[in-house]
Amino acid sequence: MNFVYYKKIKLLLLTILLFSSRSVSQNGLYISPGIQVSYSNRLSVSYQLSTGIIADAAYPFMPAITVGQRYYFGKNTPPNMKRFNYIDVQISAVFIGAGVGRIWNNQYGSFKKYKVYGGAFALLSYDRINFNNDLNGNNHYGLFGVLPIPG
Repeated sequence: MNFVYYKKIKLLLLTILLFSSRSVSQNGLYISPGIQVSYSNRLSVSYQLSTGIIADAAYPFMPAITVGQRYYFGKNTPPNMKRFNYIDVQISAVFIGAGVGRIWNNQYGSFKKYKVYGGAFALLSYDRINFNNDLNGNNHYGLFGVLPIPG
């Protein structure tokens, strides 16, 4: 994934955040920072920012867009595989959710990312990332915390 594409994603997120926090905050939009610790065959830490819509009680599904960065740790982690950016589209229903997106860095490439999670402010998560190598595992089990803030 090239640098221009990453800049477009950042611009899109900024636009969504400004729109949700100023002009239509009364319509149920929110932002939510989060931190995730996960393990595949090495430890990783992610930070992310989500923005989405909280609908009324008659419609329990909440769509969201999430962007973030994931850092892999370990003495055998090559420098080109330590930091990845990601973007997901997600749908949540009360205490469970799922998402699909991309994870990438400029040196190593771009990969599909699938996510399921459950919980309230501390959530258990499972990410499936098809890295197709021996260094980063494909199955990531984690725990993350979020703080939804109404716009």
